[in-house]
Amino acid sequence: MDVPGDSTWVVTSTGTTDGLNPTSPEAVRQADEARAVVNEALREVVGDLTRELGHEPVFHLHLVQIAAEGQVWRRVDADTVEVSGELMRSRHLIAPLESVIREIAR
Repeated sequence: MDVPGDSTWVVTSTGTTDGLNPTSPEAVRQADEARAVVNEALREVVGDLTRELGHEPVFHLHLVQIAAEGQVWRRVDADTVEVSGELMRSRHLIAPLESVIREIAR
């Protein structure tokens, strides 16, 4: 997915947290829901940073959805973050996204 300017983000899934078949209607619904939440959160963070910086921030972020219980996340390297499926479907995702993007944006 692309956001305005030269910034990009990628979401990768390593599986579902509740044992769903990844192609089942429920798994597809959860994936769609996660993408919508991530997209909205990312656009909100980019909008805030654009206003602060006076220009759109440029960054590359790779979000990896992991099979984990609860709302957890872990930064793996400079531009890669592992995120539980539950957190990806939650508005609580904004805080970790913002902290990482603030560090890597130019």
